[in-house]
Amino acid sequence: MLAFQKYGLDILGSITFYPSPRVVLSIADPGTVKEVTTHRAAFPKPVQFYKMLNIFGSNILATEGDEWRMHRNVVAKSFTEQNNKLIWAETIDCISSLFATWEEESEKKGDREVVIESAADLTREITLMVLSATGTSA
Repeated sequence: MLAFQKYGLDILGSITFYPSPRVVLSIADPGTVKEVTTHRAAFPKPVQFYKMLNIFGSNILATEGDEWRMHRNVVAKSFTEQNNKLIWAETIDCISSLFATWEEESEKKGDREVVIESAADLTREITLMVLSATGTSA
């Protein structure tokens, strides 16, 4: 059972003291999530946790303030509602095809188990398939 359902709340808070003091708020209410994500100055993200993502340079996830705005202006055109719908539709098609292939293979072998050697390789292939399909459709 989800903690939100268990306690009948939309926001849960927790405090930890080890290894360092920290307050965490978990939010389930869509209106509150929108409020937090649209008021960037009042709710800055903890960029110190994203430093490892700067391996290829600064990016939209690992920055805040003016630098974040610069990155946001560059990528904003790609993240439209129309593009998001297209990406989700292509992802569903790719995953459905993958499941159908696995089902056919398992029926041929008489075995209902699918062994994945590398989750990273699998997700990389799915990502490339979705990018290829959406890139030609956009």
